[in-house]
Amino acid sequence: EALSLKTRGNPTILNNLGFTLTMLGVVYKELGRYRDAIKTFGEAIESYKEALGLVGWRDSIILNNLGNTQSELGSLYEELGRLEEAKRALEEAIELYKKALELSEWRDAIALNNLGTAQYLLGGIHRKQENYLEAGEILREAIDSYRKAIELTKGASMVAWSNLGSAQSLLGDVYMDLAKYKDAFRTYKEALNSFKQAYIVVEKRYYYPLFRICLTKIKICDALCMLGRCGLDDYWFALESIAEFHSKFRISEYTSFLLYMLFESIRKNKLPRNYVRLLMRRIVMLNLPLTHL
Repeated sequence: EALSLKTRGNPTILNNLGFTLTMLGVVYKELGRYRDAIKTFGEAIESYKEALGLVGWRDSIILNNLGNTQSELGSLYEELGRLEEAKRALEEAIELYKKALELSEWRDAIALNNLGTAQYLLGGIHRKQENYLEAGEILREAIDSYRKAIELTKGASMVAWSNLGSAQSLLGDVYMDLAKYKDAFRTYKEALNSFKQAYIVVEKRYYYPLFRICLTKIKICDALCMLGRCGLDDYWFALESIAEFHSKFRISEYTSFLLYMLFESIRKNKLPRNYVRLLMRRIVMLNLPLTHL
């Protein structure tokens, strides 16, 4: 009760309380205590809204924090299969980020990145529901948000480059769903460039961009096969990137997963057996883990 009395009329304390509750909700989510997570996110949202009411909804930091909580809630609902609730939470997050950005005249790279992530998640849900046109439209908006964030950070943000690559890759998947294979190929190539930029920014010291480079090269193989341009060279280049990943980072379970995805693509696209034999020989020569093959 004493804490409640102190928080009343103090937007800073209410904002801090909302942030703390959000972090607690994330912990509950990681522990699988989903009811507690939803309840705690709800309490955080109420705290932020009370704070915003005191400042006339004109504080970009609180708006951004509230957007983050709505985005976390939307992500949790998606994980639980409650897709309509997830969409509503993410749509609210998007509007909150836009309000925050209006206050900064769209010059806040963090808010732009957060906006892109909410749009990316929403696009993914629409794809799950086979609403491909809506998914494509929202993902293009996410790409635009990430590009603006990159521009503001002068290309120095690995997170923004990686997020851009993820959105482009998912848009490529949507084009594949729509049988727009040329668009898929073009968009996967753009994603590949984004992940390469992320890898350059971290001076090739962090595994994630190279991991995504490998996955994207496999997706490019899929698109080329659907265009009737399926060849050994493209799979060979993908395999060489996987070998580089394994040599540099030695995360065997990730390497095994990449090899599994590579050979799933080979099986799906019915590559000639002599191509498969050549690739298998190369894998053995490179001493790559074959756990999942």
